[in-house]
Amino acid sequence: MCDLLIIVNDSINNIHSTITSLDKHKFKNKYIIISGSPVQKDISNIKKYYPDFNVIDYTEPLEFRDTLEKFIKTNYNQFSKNLFVIKNNIIIDNFDLDNLLETKSLFDEFLILYFRENILRLNHWFTEIKEEDSVLIKTHGFCENCFICSKEYLNLIFNSYLQNNGKFISYHYNNCIKNKTDEEQLEIWKNWGIYEHKSIRHKVKLKN
Repeated sequence: MCDLLIIVNDSINNIHSTITSLDKHKFKNKYIIISGSPVQKDISNIKKYYPDFNVIDYTEPLEFRDTLEKFIKTNYNQFSKNLFVIKNNIIIDNFDLDNLLETKSLFDEFLILYFRENILRLNHWFTEIKEEDSVLIKTHGFCENCFICSKEYLNLIFNSYLQNNGKFISYHYNNCIKNKTDEEQLEIWKNWGIYEHKSIRHKVKLKN
């Protein structure tokens, strides 16, 4: 089973496009987590238009990583085994959720599966380690716009691997492998188990 977590850190104007792109998939639980202070009317409208979502409103302005970390730590026991995490300005379609979860279960080292942007931006050019099969690529680092991870492993990342400075998760990973040999980097990778999907891509929806 898998839960959907949509993280909102700025404008909520694009959230409809994100939700629509995921409509056909069956998630056990669905959450919209909002940080900052959008007007109450916007919160009420989201609850009205998307009654099948649990809407969580953090009034303090938090960055993406801090919002996700707070939500995971305070609600850990209620989650399903796997989490599909996506930002509210991201659109992703043309994939089969059940198939992805089945693929994830076949690889012992598989801990994070991410979907890169359809446009290659410089900070998303993660170093390829090797092609694992016809579908997956092992990489150093990952795009946090959209990824699948178990709740257990994501909680481990927050509790064990990260410094308390609010930086993206990949920032800490990149620091870990800096100035290391290829063999040492591969040993570090084994603690993270990062895979990129070869064909599934996300799109960034520009702010309205």
